[in-house]
Amino acid sequence: MKKSERWLTSVAIIAGVLPLILMAFMMKLLPLNVQVDQFPLAPGKEELPSGYNFLLTGIFCVVPMAIVLIARYVKAKIVVYPNYPAILGVSILLSLSFSGIAVFGVVSQITDPSKLEGFDYIGFSCVVISILFALFANVLRYRKFKAKIGIHNKYTRSSSSVWKTVHHNISTVQVWVFTFVAVVSAYIEGWRSFIIFGSALAAFFIWVYIYSFNVSKWFLKRQVETEAVKESDFNG
Repeated sequence: MKKSERWLTSVAIIAGVLPLILMAFMMKLLPLNVQVDQFPLAPGKEELPSGYNFLLTGIFCVVPMAIVLIARYVKAKIVVYPNYPAILGVSILLSLSFSGIAVFGVVSQITDPSKLEGFDYIGFSCVVISILFALFANVLRYRKFKAKIGIHNKYTRSSSSVWKTVHHNISTVQVWVFTFVAVVSAYIEGWRSFIIFGSALAAFFIWVYIYSFNVSKWFLKRQVETEAVKESDFNG
């Protein structure tokens, strides 16, 4: 897969969960129920659900996310897939459309600006940082051997093969893990979202270290087997 396609895939994945993230913050700001005089777009109804009214919009993110997953699967099976970027573009447009509906729902129902004082800035910060970590995976994937910015431990620095394998493989995991953390952080308020993000980050670093060890061990084993075969052929 080309570098540009990987970036586009990451953006499509993050855009796919963006409606769910917006729903989370909307539910924190809006009350559970709202009277019809506060919501003029629905005349004739006595009462409308507010905090959960637009949650269906967030659930619709399953559609663009399904498009991304199916396209990604087909891309893995077919070497030449020229329509892949266009399909991801459609997915992103759908996600942004659903997100726009969500934003409109919030703006139309918040009539008192003082309600914005309760905005969860800590949770929002964790969401933004998680998304940046997910996107940074595409930068990390193509780091040269022993580059200043990269995964540095005694195993990745042992050989260029281990370095390349670790950086290439964990980048995909990093995108999905921190996209998931962004969604979870959006639905958890205050410092608890920071704890979730910090725990996920620590667990990810521990896993990366263990994975680096296993990759290094595998390469060392293969090297020993190769040398043994060469020696056997030489003696034979």
